Amino acid sequence: MRLTKRYILHLFISLKYIIANVVDRYGQIVATMSTVEHALKEALSVVALAIPKLLQQWVKYN
Repeated sequence: MRLTKRYILHLFISLKYIIANVVDRYGQIVATMSTVEHALKEALSVVALAIPKLLQQWVKYN
């Protein structure tokens, strides 16, 4: 008997974000992603890129 892997996509949608979970046949979450995570990662990467420029300007004026 061959067991097939079946996955279910659960979407949780609110006004501010969307969460997507991939669940296997035993109910365990296999993968997850949220728009909040994605937006937070983008914001942190922008801040990380801006910090060296801000430090240079601060050193220049102080």
